[in-house]
Amino acid sequence: MSTHLQKLEKGEFGLPEALAEARELKRCVLVRDADIARLIKTTNQLQNSLDELSDQNLALRFEINCELVICIYIVYAIERDLESLRRKLMFLE
Repeated sequence: MSTHLQKLEKGEFGLPEALAEARELKRCVLVRDADIARLIKTTNQLQNSLDELSDQNLALRFEINCELVICIYIVYAIERDLESLRRKLMFLE
């Protein structure tokens, strides 16, 4: 800031330079705003992808859990039948 004051006092910095600086700052703000908009769009796309993957993950976990429960019931039924056959075999011996 003191550099600006020194240039102003020496007559090296006037209205044309101030207008050019204001235009440059406005351009920087527009570029920054465009970058922010792009980053927001990318973030939203990534969030949508994450939500989609999370839903797929949940569905697969549910499917695997259901398959696991079915397998457990089948194993239980087989063990029950084997136990029944063992009793019959022991009875026949």
